[in-house]
Amino acid sequence: MISGNPKSIKMFTEDFTATYQRIATRTIEIAAEESSQDREQIQLVAEDPSTQIGFNIPDGPPPADLRIEGEGSEELDMEQVRAFLERKWEIFEAFPEKFKDALKTEKLDEVNKVLGDMKVEEAEEVVGLLQEGGMLSFR
Repeated sequence: MISGNPKSIKMFTEDFTATYQRIATRTIEIAAEESSQDREQIQLVAEDPSTQIGFNIPDGPPPADLRIEGEGSEELDMEQVRAFLERKWEIFEAFPEKFKDALKTEKLDEVNKVLGDMKVEEAEEVVGLLQEGGMLSFR
């Protein structure tokens, strides 16, 4: 029991203080190392330089009275089209606000800037969702 022994209390306090200072100092060092290092980033880049990357973002959820006109429209299953458009809207709405704002600019540089600020795993997931929602276009 250390409460009755002043040497034990002093030793415990010194050990606790030294350990705390070591942890605090190392945490600051690790944070500085991470911020100074080049870190891996995800960026959207076309393989072919003549290809332009664009964005097909939804204006909102699909309307109640969904109509598709034009060549081939009679072959489409309207329930599948509605489900796809609803999923596209859900995906878009779930993106972080900063990323949605970048997409709304329709500028690749703005989108890449936000992707570059994300952790690699998060950026990969976001790009996968862009593809799933049909929001990436290549021209």
